[in-house]
Amino acid sequence: MKTMTTRTIFLLLLLGTSVAGFAEGKKTAIFPDFTGGTFGVYGDNDIFTGTDQDYTSGVRLSWLSDYSSNSNSVPAFQYHANRLSEALASNRFTSSLWGLDHQQGVDYRYGVGLTQQIFTPEVFDGPRPLDERPYAGWLGLGLSVHISDKNVVNSITGSIGVVGPASLAEETQDFIHRVIDTDLFDDWDSQIPNELTFDLTFSQKRRFHYFSEEDFALFPFALNGSTEVALSLGSRLTAATLGWHFQLGYNLPEGFSDSKLSPTSNSLSWDIDPSQSNLSCFLVAGIEGKAVLHDITLDGPVFRSFDTNASSQPFTFDFYYGAAVRYKSCEFIYTQTIRTKEYTSQANSQRFGSLAFRIHY
Repeated sequence: MKTMTTRTIFLLLLLGTSVAGFAEGKKTAIFPDFTGGTFGVYGDNDIFTGTDQDYTSGVRLSWLSDYSSNSNSVPAFQYHANRLSEALASNRFTSSLWGLDHQQGVDYRYGVGLTQQIFTPEVFDGPRPLDERPYAGWLGLGLSVHISDKNVVNSITGSIGVVGPASLAEETQDFIHRVIDTDLFDDWDSQIPNELTFDLTFSQKRRFHYFSEEDFALFPFALNGSTEVALSLGSRLTAATLGWHFQLGYNLPEGFSDSKLSPTSNSLSWDIDPSQSNLSCFLVAGIEGKAVLHDITLDGPVFRSFDTNASSQPFTFDFYYGAAVRYKSCEFIYTQTIRTKEYTSQANSQRFGSLAFRIHY
């Protein structure tokens, strides 16, 4: 109920400030410009590592707008977000946290993503063993805004979704297993029941450079990366995240990108500079730590009684590595992730692969 109350207050405040913007005579619009942007397809699956258990599949279709500057003819939300951002940047303490430099210019991007995630135990035939992960699926729609300068991006993502049979996780997995001619999982009737989820995630990434191609004439490679701090509040996931991401290779693209599914990856992609070469090739690696207070796929629904016989671990870590290629406006990246135990009775850590494809138009 607290989450619903908070969202109601937020929407009322947003409506009120939007009306105020119109009253001030600003040229505001309801929607951003859809004439340019980036389409993305993300896929996580443990089939790449030869297993079929725990976090077994994740798929996202996403769209990200092109940059929008601080003009008056902007969506109402952007106008008021810019005023808030300028106010935060005007104070020394809040400016150090917010990170954006309005004197150098701030841009906005908007994202939308449709996501499905599937979770199963290891044993597929017969009733689920009580010491293994419960059957669960989640299907959700996320909307995001990204406020950035050259070195920092602040992202806010709101999502609404559903866990349970309405997520269509069983139907999706059965279809894929029939296509690849493998065994079906028997005990989907025991999955976590239907419940709506509401979540809000704030994420900040800060980019840094170790060395550039100009530093080594014989080896035209560069090394850069980013740090990430994120906070997710909601009935699906309540957690805090801290991560580091690194890129090493030829003609590294600028910008902030996600190499696998994350709360903000309906979201970020590399910036394409027309003056750069058409080709980029590089390696990626990273580490991500997460403090988890609630995970609906392990701890069960919030507003109804359901015993999952599982309990989420308070701390988890992801270690990932992979390779990426960009040619003109197309981007492709593959990574493998090693994830530590997510619940107390989990026997071992998990490995899965991730594919991401994006195209800018």
